Formats: sequence, structure tokens, C-alpha cells
Amino acid sequence: MKKTNTSNLKILAKGAGISVIFVFLGYVIMFFFKLMAARYLKPEGFGQYTLAETILLLGSLLASLGITQGITRYIPFYEGKKDKKSLSGYLKFVLSYPLIFSVILAFFLFLFSSQITSFFNFPSVFPLFLKIMAFALPFDVFSKIFAEILLANKKVMHKMIGLKMVKNLTLLFGMIFIILTDLSVSAIIWLLFLSTVLSFLYCFFVYHFKIKISKPAGKPVYRKKEWVVFSLPLFFTGFLMFFVSWSDNIVIGKFLDPSQLGIYSIAFSFAMFLSFFQSSFSAVFTPLISENYAKKKFKEISFLFKKSAAWIFGLSFPLFLVMVLYSRQILTLFYGKEYALGYMPLIIASTGFLINLSTGLNMNILMVHKQTRFIFWVDLLIASYNIGMNIFLIPIYGITGAALASASSMALQNLIFLWKAKQYEKLRFDWLYNLKFITAGIPAVLIAASVFKSPFNKFLELGVSVILYVVLYFLLLIMLKTFTKEDFDIVLAVEKKLGLNLRWLKRLVKKFY
Repeated sequence: MKKTNTSNLKILAKGAGISVIFVFLGYVIMFFFKLMAARYLKPEGFGQYTLAETILLLGSLLASLGITQGITRYIPFYEGKKDKKSLSGYLKFVLSYPLIFSVILAFFLFLFSSQITSFFNFPSVFPLFLKIMAFALPFDVFSKIFAEILLANKKVMHKMIGLKMVKNLTLLFGMIFIILTDLSVSAIIWLLFLSTVLSFLYCFFVYHFKIKISKPAGKPVYRKKEWVVFSLPLFFTGFLMFFVSWSDNIVIGKFLDPSQLGIYSIAFSFAMFLSFFQSSFSAVFTPLISENYAKKKFKEISFLFKKSAAWIFGLSFPLFLVMVLYSRQILTLFYGKEYALGYMPLIIASTGFLINLSTGLNMNILMVHKQTRFIFWVDLLIASYNIGMNIFLIPIYGITGAALASASSMALQNLIFLWKAKQYEKLRFDWLYNLKFITAGIPAVLIAASVFKSPFNKFLELGVSVILYVVLYFLLLIMLKTFTKEDFDIVLAVEKKLGLNLRWLKRLVKKFY
């Protein structure tokens, strides 16, 4: 059992490690893109870009019909069962229905672009932005479908390159070109369209040349009823979760001016950086536990849940402390004083993300147990709560009210999922492990903050304080004997895999362990 646990941890760590690297790079690239876009467009122009992107995401979600969320469940499951006929039928199913719906939705978005603009009372150029998004819609849907198929076949790196690197690098370099040539907001919307097309092309060609699926002996088996029953609750769940994640943008766009949406979008995107470790582990966690579930290895599922939850919290908590303590300074330093008003939404949203990620990958557990209906009803409750809170709070408290609605929704949702997931698996948390991260983090960040308040160059102070924070934090974690033998086994496996030499780390560990 112990050997199997270590083997599964290595698979989880390797896949999550690849995912973490690319998600991190993706966030860094998007940070610089948004930095340049926010400064160049100012809050009002950036607010227009944000709403156009939000509508594209909504259309993509509607057109996918929840099918994309089932890909990492069914493909590994059929491969684990060696059921080639069902696998072949499932692939045809996931590639046909979203195509039809994406084209239909794109047509209606194009047709009603003026009416949508009037609803939000946005500038007269906005219908053009929506028409461009209509053309981007089918490409966005299929880039995500092919990316999920790559992930289900353990091509984590290719998925990340397609969805994160290709798209984000296109946006970054395109933004540089737009600034140098002094183009308008319309050019940035066309840039978003181009990045979506290139992402689709990469994922499609990797799928075509890298995924080898042998044809079954006989006709493919179509389990459409099962797949639809599984996918439709996820479709409605995804639709509802869109409103949990993005209804704040829509309500802000309706009740406030575009500049407020631009400020809030920057603050929330900073807070969202906390979720990238959770997203990285989730991408590998679902196919891994699905395979173990097919083999009835329930103890390993519980073990993987505990370790992934501990690792996600441990990696995310230091970032949370930085966002809370440096919120106003970071927004002012990087984006300008116009965006400093987003400091309170940044603190509130960060707190919501921390509660959500610290309670584990519960939705993944429920999906493996086919509890999609329960997920739907919970998300209906959360979405209703979120929309209601946004409509109530935003007219009174502005973008701070939006952050309160989103943060409380995220926290409440995963707490309910945790309660339900415990009914299917014996899930535990390593509370002592988490406590040591908290104990090490608070003094480290307070000491580093004192450096940032000195009267020197702010960028230099930020760099020095970040380095000091990381060093102090790591030393305190070692002194508290935070890491377990399993953690070091994974580090040694990564060292061997990447050909690194971590002698300094081994010597340091020996002094305290």
C-alpha cells in the first residue's frame, strides 16, 4: 500500500508540477498583459475589454453543454476498463454536439449585439466587439474540448501550452504591438479573437498527431443517455458557476460605469492568482482518482485527497499573506493610483479563495461518484445567493459589495461539497501541517513588510522584501519540521527526474530532521 501511495503521489506531483509551471507562467504572462492593457486603456477601456471577454466565456460555457467537464472522467475510466467501443463512441459524442450549439449561439450573439450593448448602456463601438466574439466562440469551445482530451490522455504539458502559453503569449506580444502602434480598444478585441484561434489550432494538431486511439473491433458503443445524464447537470452547474464567478462583472457592468469594472477586474484577477495551485492539482487529481475508483482503490483516493489538500494550502498561504498586506501598494505600484480603489475587493476576494482551496478538491470526488445532480442543486443555491447578493450589495457598496458576494459564495460552495464528499470517501486533513505554514508565514511576512515601508525606491524595496520573505518563510518551515518523509521522497524524485543537484537542501534538512 505504501509503495502504491508513493507511486500515486509521484504521478500527482509530476503532473501537478508540470501544470503548476505552466499555470504559473500563464499567470505571469497574463499579469504583464493586463498590466500593459490596464495602463494603456485606462479603467474605462479595460472595463469594455473585460465585459467582452466575459460574454465570450458565457457563450463558450453554454455551447459546451457541460460535456467538457466529463471528459477527464470518462476517457480514463473507459481506458481503465479497456472498453474501446465505448471510448470511441464517447469521443464522437463530445466532438459533435458542441459544434452545433456553438455555431447557433455565435449566430445569435452576432444578431443581437446591439440589443446587448443597449442593456449594459456601453459605448456605441461595443456591438463590433460582440460580433468579433461571436466569430471567436466556436474556436474557444473546441480549444477547451481538445485540451481536456489531451489532459485525459495525460498530456498535461500540451494542454497547458495550448490553453495558457499559446493564447497568453499571443495576447502579450500583440499588446506590445498595439501600444507601439497606438491602436484602439478594437485592436485588443481582435487580438483576443486571434489568441483563441491559435489556441484551438495548437490543441487540434496535438490531438491529431499525438493521441493514438485504436479503432474498436466492431461498431462504437453510444451510451448517450448516460453521458447526457452525467453532462447536463454539469452544464447547468457550469452555467450557474459562471454566475458565481462572473455575475459580479455583469452586475457591475449594468449598475456602475466601465471604469469601476476595470478596477474590479484587476483586483479580482490578482486574487484569482491564489487558485492556480488548486487548478494545477485538480487537473491531475480527477483522472488519477477516476482510475483508482475504477480499480476500487478507495484508500488511495483518501490519501491523495489529504496530501493534495495539504500541498495546495501550503503553496497558496504565503501568497495570500502578501495579497492581504500589500494590496494597496501593489495595485498602486503596478497599475497606477486609479486602481488603488481595488485594494479592499482584493483582500476580500483573496480570503474567499483561501477558504475555498483549503477545504480540498471535493467537487472532483463528487464527479467521480457521479453526483452531478447534487453539484447542480448546490450550485443553483450558490448562484441564486451570489446573484442576489450582487444585485443587493453592488448598488450600495460598489465593487466592495461585489467582492463580498463572490468571496462568500466561493467559501460556502466548497464547504457544502466537503460535507457531501465525506459521505463517499474517508476524507481527512493534515491540520498540523497547515498550522505550521500559518505559524511560519505570519512572522515572515511581517518582517518583510517592514522593509517595504522604508523610504527608498519602491520597486527595489518590493524585490528585497519578497526575497527576504521567501527565505525567512522557508527557514521557519524547516525549523518547525513541517515537511514529511513523503514530501522529501517527492522532492528527491523530482531532483532525479530533472537532473538537479539539491545538496544544499539535503544538508539543511539533516540539521533539523
